[in-house]
Amino acid sequence: DQVLKLFSIVPDYDLNIMKPGQGLTEITCRILEGLKPVLESFKPDVVLVHGDTTTTMAASLAAFYQRIPVGHVEAGLRTGDLSSPWPEEGNRTLTGHLATYHFAPTETSRQNLLRENIADSRITVTGNTVIDALFWVRDRVLGDEALRETLLQRYPFISHGKKMILVTGHRRESFGLGFEQICQALAETGAEASALADLAQARGLVLAAGHTFRHNEAVAELVRRMPQWGALHAVEVSACVFWDGPQAPWWAARTPAEGLILSLFAPHSLDFVQLVMGQDDPLRVHAETARWQSGWRAEDEAMILLRYPGRRMASIHISYNQRSVFDRKVLHFARGVAEIADGEFLTWNGEVLVSPPPGIIDDARRMGGRRLDHFFRQQLRAFVAAIRGQPNLCPTGRDAARLIDLLDRVKAAARDSMG
Repeated sequence: DQVLKLFSIVPDYDLNIMKPGQGLTEITCRILEGLKPVLESFKPDVVLVHGDTTTTMAASLAAFYQRIPVGHVEAGLRTGDLSSPWPEEGNRTLTGHLATYHFAPTETSRQNLLRENIADSRITVTGNTVIDALFWVRDRVLGDEALRETLLQRYPFISHGKKMILVTGHRRESFGLGFEQICQALAETGAEASALADLAQARGLVLAAGHTFRHNEAVAELVRRMPQWGALHAVEVSACVFWDGPQAPWWAARTPAEGLILSLFAPHSLDFVQLVMGQDDPLRVHAETARWQSGWRAEDEAMILLRYPGRRMASIHISYNQRSVFDRKVLHFARGVAEIADGEFLTWNGEVLVSPPPGIIDDARRMGGRRLDHFFRQQLRAFVAAIRGQPNLCPTGRDAARLIDLLDRVKAAARDSMG
């Protein structure tokens, strides 16, 4: 909807297929069932599809079933490996063989289509539509003073003539090794992250880690109330997570100490512990990992024990590839016990202090059963506050580097425990 609004496109039909936690099969079925009556009543001369998404493939198949010609924009992109990118390579290959008209972005794409016996007369090299869209948006921003002012107020970090690096990792082929390589290019170790933090400070820049547990009302209220509850003695974090994405086989080939559970899930819990423990780093770190089932659906488990100054303790227990999702954080203070359940409910000695608005949690025990749009909005607000030098919960500068260093220590301890 945001993209349609950006390009001033008002659809005549909205299938409204996006649902929390749905898979590729569900998306494909909803598109086929939703487009059938639309195509039967509208009877278009041609159906244009763009790119290599599951929507593209399913819409092409729906048109093919109605004997309607398909025009494929951004046609001919190929890696020759159906597993990478997955499922995009399969989507665009199938669409290419269902399409009648092929609009290729480059000569290389045209050659790919010719090698698949697509007639040259049906191929048109159009240029890169993504770059065209980027230029269109740029020109719109530059030509609209009110829009430009709104963007400058919302994103102040782009208002000072500074160069920026935008790192995206949303595609499935970035999962696993891809993400590791992205992070290594930025800062591979805690020492490198500390050096990067020093460099950012010297140049007046902000180094911030964004995607953490900090950005919801339950955690914010916890931080606000902690001074009233006396000394913090212990923290317990327990999580059962499930992930069945295409990166799973790659992670399953890694040892548990180097696998997904410590590389992706543990940093969230470690950051939460670091937040509530303040500026103290742990005196000792002990970590053990185990794999209860090998293969594609490897079941990994990790236990992390942290000892802090003042005889304070923290424990983190994460179980990966469990069908029932679970998220619980318990904090033992001098005056009582605080708990955050399902990431949204904060209680103090059993009294509910924070609960989510209606519709946020559909099924707390199912991956995807909790809406996260409010979480990401708050994350962006916190990032903007960090840029403006205002109070915020983002781990920035040295705190961000400390988190990476702590993760290094946890991984080293896990490797040592495995002998």
